[in-house]
Amino acid sequence: MEILSVDESRQNDAFTIKEEKIEGKDLVYRAAGALYEVLRSEYMPLYTKKICVICGKGNNGADGLALSFLFKKANVPVKIFLVADEKNLSQEANYYYNLLIHIKAEIFIVNHHSLPEAAKAMEDSDVVVDALLGTGLNREVTGLYKAVIEIINMQQADKISVDISSGLNGDNGQKMGCAVEADLTVVMQQYKYGNILNDADDYTKRKLVRDIQIHGPGKSNVTLLQRQDVLSVLHKQKKNVHKYQNGSILVLGGSKGMEGAMALCAKAALRSGAGLVTIAVKKEGYPRLACLAPTESMVYELEEGVSEAILHKKSAMAIGMGMKKDKEDKAILQQVLQQNLPVVLDAGALSIVAENKEILKEKSGILTPHTAELATLLGCETQEVRNDPVAAVKKAAMVYKNVVVLKMNKTLVASPCGKVKIADKGNRGMATAGSGDVLGGIIVACINKTDTLFDAACAGVYLHALAGEYAMQKNGATYMNASDIISNLSEAQKELEQ
Repeated sequence: MEILSVDESRQNDAFTIKEEKIEGKDLVYRAAGALYEVLRSEYMPLYTKKICVICGKGNNGADGLALSFLFKKANVPVKIFLVADEKNLSQEANYYYNLLIHIKAEIFIVNHHSLPEAAKAMEDSDVVVDALLGTGLNREVTGLYKAVIEIINMQQADKISVDISSGLNGDNGQKMGCAVEADLTVVMQQYKYGNILNDADDYTKRKLVRDIQIHGPGKSNVTLLQRQDVLSVLHKQKKNVHKYQNGSILVLGGSKGMEGAMALCAKAALRSGAGLVTIAVKKEGYPRLACLAPTESMVYELEEGVSEAILHKKSAMAIGMGMKKDKEDKAILQQVLQQNLPVVLDAGALSIVAENKEILKEKSGILTPHTAELATLLGCETQEVRNDPVAAVKKAAMVYKNVVVLKMNKTLVASPCGKVKIADKGNRGMATAGSGDVLGGIIVACINKTDTLFDAACAGVYLHALAGEYAMQKNGATYMNASDIISNLSEAQKELEQ
């Protein structure tokens, strides 16, 4: 499934109108029809429900006005609120406003003077439809719109948003001051970035995508990471196999006090199917790591760099968990990056790379930064990454000529050729110490199970998110930790294979 920017969505609307020789009001009518069918399915019989539709002046408001027209045609009781001067409506909104006037529908005009009366009229509703602002919002919500959103949120009724919760930025999902707390968002045709990223999940409990026959001149290179994507890239597991064929992984990093990061990475790699895991750590971290490491792993103390014995027969490496960026760590990273092995780089290794870009050269690898680390890699502010995560992860993948996994509330995977997958899975409980180290271990194990590093990253991200959902179901988001994600990897794998 494609995920679009607001501009791409507008281009697709314009393309459809031109190709089908229709008008904008016809697309609005399709959207209204889809909304009507969803509401009829969710709240049957509709005529028994008290429904309010809150409309703005733009095309999102036009969807609400057209929906109200369908309600009136079907004799469904509805209260219609227009948060705009009827003289300032978009062409499409004006068309459906006049249709409602023609059939003598009562429309409540909401302004600062009528706001208390509007709030009173919304009370005791069963359903409030939010068609106020739409995906085009790109500035702070203030004044009348802010007041209306606050009133909507005060209602006990179910709140249904059209395309996106009003108050969210359609391009990045950030709350622009305030936003409608929707129970359901009905998304037209394709997800927009704002339906998934940043604050999106805090302002809708559920999303439904409805096909209204909008199409564009081409395909978006940003798509949803789905189960079938992962199944299609994972190798079929053979029965006649030995441990080296399942991957021999080297985990390297772990300064004193941060040995747990390497232990979590190693445990995750083993639980994700790696046949053999070797951990190499500097002398200062060896005593504690020897106690923390999984029983099935081998632990080596680094003396003068990484010996040939440690590198022998390795198939992939995970580097940087718990690593600092001192001269010794830089020398170790330089040495191992000369090996002809695929590598997952995280944490301290990313800090070293950010200051020494030439260290990667033509190395094939997967970089796994969180937003602040990606900002360091790109030489920008963290807020710039949050403002446009898709552009940021694309740029990093092209600049470093490697696959980049951006760890946010929803993880993004980008290839150097501009392809991006977004995982609309996971939960707030995964925002916990060690979760990224676990992801690194899963991804490095997936390298042996897939044909490309991009596929390995996608498979690892999906399994990590799915295991996190199982961990939340068992432990609750507040009480789960990174080890719980590892414990539920087998459940994630079972679901994937069903």
